[in-house]
Amino acid sequence: MKKNKYISIGKSILSKDLFKPIINPLDNYSFKPDGGLWSSKYIDDPKECLSEWYKYLFYDDNKNKTFFRDWKNACLFTLKENAKILKIDNFQNFLSLTNKYPYLNKYLNNINPNVERYKTVDFQKLADVYDGVFVDIWSLNFYSDVFSKWFVPTLLLFNLDCINNYDSAIIKWSKDPFLHSWENDLDCNPKLIITNQNQKVSEYTKDFLKLLNIARKNLKSTYKHANYESYDSYLSSAITDAKLSTKKAINDNISLYISIVNHYQDNFPISKDSLLSHIASIILSENLKEKQEEIQNLPKSKTRDKKSFRQF
Repeated sequence: MKKNKYISIGKSILSKDLFKPIINPLDNYSFKPDGGLWSSKYIDDPKECLSEWYKYLFYDDNKNKTFFRDWKNACLFTLKENAKILKIDNFQNFLSLTNKYPYLNKYLNNINPNVERYKTVDFQKLADVYDGVFVDIWSLNFYSDVFSKWFVPTLLLFNLDCINNYDSAIIKWSKDPFLHSWENDLDCNPKLIITNQNQKVSEYTKDFLKLLNIARKNLKSTYKHANYESYDSYLSSAITDAKLSTKKAINDNISLYISIVNHYQDNFPISKDSLLSHIASIILSENLKEKQEEIQNLPKSKTRDKKSFRQF
């Protein structure tokens, strides 16, 4: 696994400033975590479509390719020899993981914890032990609902420290992929153009850390203990508090924001909303982890309505 090359679609540079920590599902109806670096094995074959995910995006799921944020940029990377990657390719082994790293919050939302196909893991707890997970969904989807939205075998990294080096790339099509099917047409297959080779993941910039610490202080100063009716209401409040604390940090320290924007403008333009999203996700992750014991004592949700809190 560590000798393979993996490709992540959507950005061409890897920086800790632009990385969101792994967070357990930000809704009350699915099992898919938020954050992390999502990738799949790179397929170096002109007859193929770069990766199973890219093929899925353009061939099997035409609706999603229209909305996917950026399918023209990519990064190609390898893992360090000591990278600690958990391989999930067996349902019984996965059930053992659900006992070792149980995710109880999900069961606060009318999901029956006694049904095996609904049993899931706490991805934030996994991130304390592993650098990432490789999920072979073909071995799991018939037995578990947890990975039903992963679509293809996936490497999900919980941090960037396990990456050895990476290449920045752009993806070019000889024909418009929205108007033309590439299947069985080699001239239409996407081509990966490497723009910068053998790079190391960028560490946090000083100004990003300054802004992050200000947002942390803002969150602590505004925190008020409340009697939440359910995990849904707690999560909604926690997300709002994280966003407001970050927004205030940016607005009160606009020079730091401008400095960060200038740092990335040549390689990866970053908007105010994007920076807010990254910082807010960090302090939200920290808050959920810190309040874990308090959260577990919350009552189940009283509603069966689907709620999404993916506001990042």
